[in-house]
Amino acid sequence: MRLGVLLIANAFLLFLVQPIMGKTLLPWWGGGSHVWTSCLLFFQSGLLLGYLYAYTSATWLSVRQQTWLHLALVILSWAWLPIQSNLLTDWGVELVPSDWEPVWHILAQLSFAIGLPYLVLSSTSPLLSHWFVTTHAGTEPYRWYSLANLGSLVACLLYPFLFEPVLGLPQQNGLWSIAFAILSLGLLAHTAIILRAATWQLKHGGQVPERSQGVRESFLLGDRNFLAWLSLSACSSIVLSASTSNASQTGIVVPGLWVIPLAMYLASWWIAFRSPRLENWAAHMCLYFFGGSLAVLLLIFKLWLPWIAIVAGYMVVVFAISLACHNLLYALRPASQRITSFYLAIASGGALGCGFVSILAPRIFNEFWELHVGLSLGAVSSHFIMDR
Repeated sequence: MRLGVLLIANAFLLFLVQPIMGKTLLPWWGGGSHVWTSCLLFFQSGLLLGYLYAYTSATWLSVRQQTWLHLALVILSWAWLPIQSNLLTDWGVELVPSDWEPVWHILAQLSFAIGLPYLVLSSTSPLLSHWFVTTHAGTEPYRWYSLANLGSLVACLLYPFLFEPVLGLPQQNGLWSIAFAILSLGLLAHTAIILRAATWQLKHGGQVPERSQGVRESFLLGDRNFLAWLSLSACSSIVLSASTSNASQTGIVVPGLWVIPLAMYLASWWIAFRSPRLENWAAHMCLYFFGGSLAVLLLIFKLWLPWIAIVAGYMVVVFAISLACHNLLYALRPASQRITSFYLAIASGGALGCGFVSILAPRIFNEFWELHVGLSLGAVSSHFIMDR
């Protein structure tokens, strides 16, 4: 029960800060879609760093060393509190040469605004899941991932309807900082309990794994499972970013709108990891084909459709494609001993997908081809996975 509450609260704050920071950046960079896609790149990259830290810690450190390290990071993260908007201009902008593209300025600004707290939140879910597996051998840990995504989904849905209309940015920043401080106290208490249990077991001859044996091999890029996890996650990330960018071309470009496709994306994770998955190739392909076909139709008829139909259509595209990819990811989930490498692959795909849309695509494409690339990647990946 305690673990579930911590994971929900952690995921809630992890995704609540995203629209807050997106809205904070609007006065500096305008309302273009590049602001939100750059934010998505930062948040996905932050998740990747957090998951990489969790993977490395679980691979190379004992449980006691992991807990001591995480305790230190949680305490250090308090130096960022309260998160303040003036850090965006006083520090972040000056780090990047003025002639560089806005995406690099935005990444620097966000790093100074929420850096370490976001890293702590990103790493908490995989670390707590790993410790749960370590202390509860033979149990299914993936339900915690579904629960965490439910907390993220609630945050995304509440922001445009509750927080944004009622509270100004200073109040949002202040409340988030207070909530993070309270959550961090809970994390400190839980981590201390894990540390005490590990120490007790060692003193009394119990079996506490010093390291997660067998995890290192799963990180190799030659591992077909790792590549499958990576490509499916990248596909849904590209579709999310590209669909958000395309929907923003309607002229409605406020954070409240940008949160909706992100909510669809999170809902697909929650459903895929808690409900019966697509059991056969035909069901998976039907859902993927439906989403892909709708995306193509929206691209063809975007000049003749009203903006609300375009926005609604892209929401359906994000949900259908993401649900197909994430159901397949759940079907390919590894044994619980490899949970940190599985989460690392998911985060790597998410960061690569956002990086492609935010950084690479504008340099190599003159038109919006990002969505085509994402759909093609998912189709090819699904074919090779199901054909194995």
